[in-house]
Amino acid sequence: MATPARLTVRTRLLPDPPLWCWEIVDSVTGEVSESCWERESIAFRSPEDALRSGRLELIRIAAARPGARLVSRRLPPETGSPSSRSA
Repeated sequence: MATPARLTVRTRLLPDPPLWCWEIVDSVTGEVSESCWERESIAFRSPEDALRSGRLELIRIAAARPGARLVSRRLPPETGSPSSRSA
């Protein structure tokens, strides 16, 4: 898994049912390292709710690594992903 400073949270609209999930992504490679939908089939009614939950997961990941720190930054939205932000 990438270092926490390289990880960001993005939201993705699921096709059926039309709900939102979060993904934690390596901002350099674009590789998805965690997904609430793939891991536990959890989805949200809004991208804001998904983003909030994903940020909490990113904080949990960073807290589990001694010396880790989170860097806040915005990434351009990925095609098909209307909301993409880091924690």
